[in-house]
Amino acid sequence: MSYCVLADLYSYIPKLEYTSTSKPTVTQVETIIDNIAQEIDTALQTAGYELPVTDTDSLAFLKMLNALGAAAFAESGTLSEKSGDTHDSKLMRAYEKRIDGISKRELLPVDVSMEAEVSPASYATDNADDTTTEPEFTKGMKF
Repeated sequence: MSYCVLADLYSYIPKLEYTSTSKPTVTQVETIIDNIAQEIDTALQTAGYELPVTDTDSLAFLKMLNALGAAAFAESGTLSEKSGDTHDSKLMRAYEKRIDGISKRELLPVDVSMEAEVSPASYATDNADDTTTEPEFTKGMKF
């Protein structure tokens, strides 16, 4: 499921219009939108988030991210080989930074549920009420 539609891309690339004869075509751009949405879902799942996302604020963030990534890929397909800091390369860097942030849990959607995580097993966590066991290391201990 995509988070955005073709019209959402135009906020990033207002001078372009995709048609059945443009390069890329409307059909190709819609495929790009779907592929970017799959990449976003993979990043979310890798970071431990539950899908589907249902929170309104989170969906707005993901809509922006989907449109940003798709615009970057679509615009890169409309340009001849140009080097330097082009508009599509700026869009791509912005998209990749956000995807990387999700994957590393540094940039989190507003209210997306996390999958249940299992804490590492240890005597202290498994037996938190046990006050008879002394700690092995103390603050003033010298080695």
